[in-house]
Amino acid sequence: MKVLDDLISTLDFNAPVKDIRQGIFHTGVLTRHCGLAATLPRDALKQEGPLVKEPGFLLEKTPRKLAQMAYSESILEASIGMATINSLLELDLESCEEVNAAEIILEKGEDKKVAIVGHFPFLPRVRERVKALWVIEKNPGEGDFNEAEADRLMPSQPNLFHEVSCSGHDESRQTRS
Repeated sequence: MKVLDDLISTLDFNAPVKDIRQGIFHTGVLTRHCGLAATLPRDALKQEGPLVKEPGFLLEKTPRKLAQMAYSESILEASIGMATINSLLELDLESCEEVNAAEIILEKGEDKKVAIVGHFPFLPRVRERVKALWVIEKNPGEGDFNEAEADRLMPSQPNLFHEVSCSGHDESRQTRS
């Protein structure tokens, strides 16, 4: 997936893997920072085992190997990979401010074509104010696109928003403008 390739290519993997915790709703990986990712238990439990290969040896893997798990077909492994990626993101917390993702999307996307990765409660409000809205979702609802269609849809979207959980903060990032 090109979005993941681009994101991973920016990471500095020079960090120790200090801890990995996988709970029913969230997965956390501690490297340079604490990265979080959704565990998605409803989907993970539908998959055939093993859900995580070599679970007792994950702390021995490099951050690069753990980040590559984001590509895994196993949802639990992919959540470890995403949490690792999030733990390696460099954020200047001094320049960060707490903002509402819906407000940013409404401000930047008004009367434009917008793609959002993830299904959020504020989408009906966004849909009313944008020219067109594409929602890419792991569990698509009516009118949403399946994640398998992401590579086809994302490059054509001038305004793409996705949710990133990192260091205990949720940051909404616009990846194209």
